[in-house]
Amino acid sequence: MFFCGDKQLEIVDKHTYLGIVLNEHLDFSITAKSVAQSAHRALCLLIAKCKIMGGLPYDAFTKLRI
Repeated sequence: MFFCGDKQLEIVDKHTYLGIVLNEHLDFSITAKSVAQSAHRALCLLIAKCKIMGGLPYDAFTKLRI
């Protein structure tokens, strides 16, 4: 058991701190999966907006190319 002052601290499997999920093994796969899902949603929304607007203008497309 761990205490902070006179209060007993709860033992948990994982904890989220500043958007990063920490576990006892410091495995970042949960965080990476969450960030990938958020990026996928954002990309899908961007694609949907472009389809609604009739496509992406050529100058914007060339700026997005790597």
